[in-house]
Amino acid sequence: MKKVGSFFLSFVPYLVIQAGGFLLSITVMGALYIFFLIFPGEGGRDVMSAYSGMMEVMSSQNGLMAVSIVSTLLVMPLLALWYRKAKNDDTGAFYIGDFNVLSFFALVIGTIALYVCVDVLAEFIAYMRPDWGQQMEDLQRMEGIVGNEFSVLTIVYTCIVGPVMEELVVRGLMLHYLKKALPAWLAILVQASFFAVIHVSFLMMCYTFIVGLIFGVIAHKTGSIVWTSLAHIILNTCGMTVSIVGVLGAIPSDISTFVIIIAVTIAVVITILCLYLFFRGVAIRHLEIEYLTEENEVLDLNE
Repeated sequence: MKKVGSFFLSFVPYLVIQAGGFLLSITVMGALYIFFLIFPGEGGRDVMSAYSGMMEVMSSQNGLMAVSIVSTLLVMPLLALWYRKAKNDDTGAFYIGDFNVLSFFALVIGTIALYVCVDVLAEFIAYMRPDWGQQMEDLQRMEGIVGNEFSVLTIVYTCIVGPVMEELVVRGLMLHYLKKALPAWLAILVQASFFAVIHVSFLMMCYTFIVGLIFGVIAHKTGSIVWTSLAHIILNTCGMTVSIVGVLGAIPSDISTFVIIIAVTIAVVITILCLYLFFRGVAIRHLEIEYLTEENEVLDLNE
């Protein structure tokens, strides 16, 4: 029964985030409605004009992103405290005791290589299923990720706030409770599946599932979401950068298939090698920490 409770509890943090966004949206909508009633625009001081002004702000790219950022920043500290209490230790969600230079550079380079892999996979799927590609493009256009104008708020949310929130919710709390209810491998599989589903687009589900599996293994092995948060930020920043550069017409569209295959093969090899080096660095750091702990205990006994 306890395992069943942990399983269902693992989905609550995501519902909390959604509820926070909904409540803030209602609050902002009410405040805007009152504002346009008190300070009417060209439409005059009436209910429909106030409603139109409110909807114009809330349906705008900046309006949506502002609400998303504020609601996330308000709820995130509560979730971080929840995660710290759930882990029942002093490390909390952002434990960095196993930080080391080897793992850091391996993660950065490996994540960039991983982006190349998933980006080509996405392009291939879009080629096979144009309707999926169009669906993803429509969703991204609504969020301001593609197009001729890029909102600063969209970039901040996509590259920083969103990734940290998703790691805290999915690889943090969700994975923590899933591991209480399921074997570790199955818990990682479930959280990766959930991570894919919340990205809505069928095309995005394909590659976010792979990313979710890799990030899940990293979070499980390290016991921290610092590494996955960093990787998620890098991954999304790569995507945003490519979108911006692509709009500017700086990405050649006539690259041969042979060159793409070679590039992807190299990217896959680099990703695997960097994952190995990352975990190698973490393991070495853990041994160093254990050695220092034992040495300090010996010194305390001698005193």
